[in-house]
Amino acid sequence: MMLATFSKGKTWKVLYWLQWALIGLLTLQVAQRPYGGHYGIFTQAGSYLLSGKNPYGVDWGFGGLWFYSPVFGWLFGVLNGLPKTAGIFIFNFLSHLLLLEGLRRYLNQLGGPAKTNCFLSVLICLSLGEFIGAYQHIRPEMLLLGISLIVFDLSFSRPILASSLGALIVNFKMFPIAAMGLLSVAHLKERKYIFPLLFPCFLALWFALPLLVYDFSFVK
Repeated sequence: MMLATFSKGKTWKVLYWLQWALIGLLTLQVAQRPYGGHYGIFTQAGSYLLSGKNPYGVDWGFGGLWFYSPVFGWLFGVLNGLPKTAGIFIFNFLSHLLLLEGLRRYLNQLGGPAKTNCFLSVLICLSLGEFIGAYQHIRPEMLLLGISLIVFDLSFSRPILASSLGALIVNFKMFPIAAMGLLSVAHLKERKYIFPLLFPCFLALWFALPLLVYDFSFVK
């Protein structure tokens, strides 16, 4: 459906589908060797969380610790039940898809489909090194950036959904909070109050949710 919203240029379609081929090749490359610390820590910590165990401060054997929120860990706990190749592919696929969709929504504000195709193609080429690094190390930043851009696009038309998604990704990792704050200011300047009012409410909900699932000894 996303592809249908773009113009019919053959160059764009070739570039578009080559990206998905790149995902498959990078996933196979990652799966054929001992996978990186990010995915190992994320999935094992997520499995701990789904089992009611505390993953914080545990040495996972990858040279790092789990420091994300429990809600983020639940996502990776589900992926832990899949074969490694399938779990890595699904995460990379979703990260790439949501980032492309977020960029499409943002760039569509700049002009018609043809202009959007041009900008998006250039951005993809310029970002290729970062894309490859994100795939190989299974980092969450691409996923969070894509959702952030989607939140920007939805915030005025569907502020309840947008505020919930914006609060969710801040719960995952704190770096989008400045962008969500600026978006709230933009709404206030337009005298639109639903997003800036609901965002902190949803943020409190996402952070409080683990306390409803686990007993208080879990967070000590």
